Amino acid sequence: MPNANEQLEQELRAIWQQAANTRKATSSQRIERILKRSRAELSLRDLFKFAGFLLLTFAQLFTAVLVIMAGKLTVIRSRLEKSSHES
Repeated sequence: MPNANEQLEQELRAIWQQAANTRKATSSQRIERILKRSRAELSLRDLFKFAGFLLLTFAQLFTAVLVIMAGKLTVIRSRLEKSSHES
């Protein structure tokens, strides 16, 4: 008949073995959750990069429109000045 220490050691060994088996069983699930979270973070980062590039593109387009309009205003102003000098 095992003494109390040996019995306690056997119970602890059984508990630790069960815990190890549980960790092994859930390790693939934990890895999958980590990968899923990482993919989501990468997707979010890519989305922010895309939004930044989109904003930059619209800013450049807006600047180009302003430059074109300023050029047209200059042409119109010079024509008006020219016609007022002729009159």
